[in-house]
Amino acid sequence: YLVFQVTMLYIARFIMDLSAGASGSVVPLYTEEISQTNIRGELGSYLGVSITIGILYVYAFGAFVPYIWLCIASLAVPLVFAVTFFWMPESPMYLLSKGRKVEAEKSLRWLHNISAEDSFEIEALLVEMEQSLKKPRNNSKFFSNFTKSSPVLKTTCLVIGLMIFQQLSGINGVISYTVDIFKAAGSTLSPYYCTLILGVVQVASNVIGSLLMDRLGRRFILLTSGAGMAASHLILSGFSLANNLGGDVSFVNWVPLLGLNLFVMCFSIGFGPVPWFMMVELSTSETRGWISSLGAFSNWTMVFLMTKVFTLMLTQWGQAITYGILCGFCVIATVFIFTCIPMLYSARFILGLATGASTVVVPLYTEEISETSIRGELGSYLDVAITIGILYVYAFGAFVPYIWLCIASIVVPLVLAVTFFWMPETPMYILSKGRKLEAEKSLRWLRNISTLHNSDIEVELIEMEKNSNKPRDNTKFFSNFTTNSPVLKSLFLVLGLMAFEQLSGVYAVEFYTVDIFKAAGSKLSPYYCTLIVGVVQAIATFTAALLMDRAGFSFAKDLGYDETYFNWIPLVAFNLYIVCFSIGFGPIPWFMMVELSTSETRGWISSLAVSFNWGMVFLMTKVFTLMLTQWGQAVTYGILCAICVIGSVFVFTCIPETKGKSREEIQAVLSGK
Repeated sequence: YLVFQVTMLYIARFIMDLSAGASGSVVPLYTEEISQTNIRGELGSYLGVSITIGILYVYAFGAFVPYIWLCIASLAVPLVFAVTFFWMPESPMYLLSKGRKVEAEKSLRWLHNISAEDSFEIEALLVEMEQSLKKPRNNSKFFSNFTKSSPVLKTTCLVIGLMIFQQLSGINGVISYTVDIFKAAGSTLSPYYCTLILGVVQVASNVIGSLLMDRLGRRFILLTSGAGMAASHLILSGFSLANNLGGDVSFVNWVPLLGLNLFVMCFSIGFGPVPWFMMVELSTSETRGWISSLGAFSNWTMVFLMTKVFTLMLTQWGQAITYGILCGFCVIATVFIFTCIPMLYSARFILGLATGASTVVVPLYTEEISETSIRGELGSYLDVAITIGILYVYAFGAFVPYIWLCIASIVVPLVLAVTFFWMPETPMYILSKGRKLEAEKSLRWLRNISTLHNSDIEVELIEMEKNSNKPRDNTKFFSNFTTNSPVLKSLFLVLGLMAFEQLSGVYAVEFYTVDIFKAAGSKLSPYYCTLIVGVVQAIATFTAALLMDRAGFSFAKDLGYDETYFNWIPLVAFNLYIVCFSIGFGPIPWFMMVELSTSETRGWISSLAVSFNWGMVFLMTKVFTLMLTQWGQAVTYGILCAICVIGSVFVFTCIPETKGKSREEIQAVLSGK
């Protein structure tokens, strides 16, 4: 019975979300097509007013009735809408597009409340609509015209940017967990009545915002909205911090209510309603349909992500840090509006966060699920995936515009998001939570062993339990961090590997491959040379993955940079360089970062190493172009050659061989035993 109830709940949520997504696209389209220019903003913002009235409606009923009666009460609204909307006319623009001019005129007269047969205003509007529809639509040139300077690209970026920042403000997380937030904040006011007050403020703010929309302008209202939301999050963060530090906040227990009301008010006058009708305003009649669909999809996807992430942030970091992060997002959103920069910087920021997180988590996950005999091979597949991704971008980038390259790239994380749900949690993590049966089940799945009493599984579980049950005395962390400490040694080795990986110049070389081939004077097409480099890199990395647990790590790293003096033949030298990098310094530092650290230090060493690595990426990418400009290619590659030699000496003298060694054996080597 319980399973049936849960299934029904998911089905209901799915149907409701389909309806919400569809209305989020259709309502702004319909409103824009029926409204006059001077009241278009006001009418468009009534979608936001309706949403907030619906939220208040649920707040009011939800505080006093059971869940089932709340659902029944909510059903009344769409039923009333379904009955009454039959009396509304079709939009004149749609009727004209179908060649039904008489019906379009009739609809326009009804909407504008003009009955006179010879109205000049109606005739002028019909002519304007017809001219808009008669513009030639050359769909065959759609892809080729979608370039950097295209207004379509700018519109798409602005719409998606508005939708993303609307949700990064944290509005749906705040609304979904309002009662819990008031309880956790320690306010003595009733959280249910606070929630009702919040709902009333939200409705009133939306109404005020809709009245001001066509008087103050969209941009001014968005700037005010973003700055106000940032200030409200700062207030909430400060209150939570004072509460966490043990300060007496009883005399200011109204601050959470003030902060949340200020946040909701600022959101409701700007970032709440404006993105929905600007989504239609900024697009043309040709692009309106698919831009609206894309905007609504971006928005509801971010709703799902932020609602999930918001609770994790509150649980893991507390309210003070969570509201501080949301304050930062609101500041960035305000800057986005002020400068009108399309999504490039914002996208790079989000991409950087995702890349940094994945390069910490993937090696950790891989090390915890892999057997010792294939740990190196599995660990190097992170770099294989990176090189395949680089080749993927090289291949598409040589033939398609930038926007389609971005769209092609989004396919990969979407596939990961769908397929990775089937992967189990690591046995080590499950054991650390005391769930031994689940850990055994996970380990059997990973090792493909179905027999109940298998000695290999039992031995591996015992070894994992020993590692996870080791006492962690965090109070002695700093005192044990001495010059002969294995923790210090592992940190030194990991940071050294990361530093020499980036000082070799690999990312700078890859980012400017086309420019380098052009500057080198090679007669081969620089774009095809880049593709060849990408293919060689992918093959070399994959080959290295297969050899990793056979040849050993130190040999692979030493092989890395002995042949860079062939830089007088650009294509040969580049491919040789990429091969040497890909079999050693490319993949190895990432999983040695996890191998060399203990279960106690693995988390913070990995985070520090990844931050250091990507910091070096940024630094070398900037410095590389300056070196080429100031000193030329000969001196630049000579310096990189010297750095690679030093890196090889570092590996030869400092890096221990870890091939085939258990975690305990590696730590014994680092301890000098």
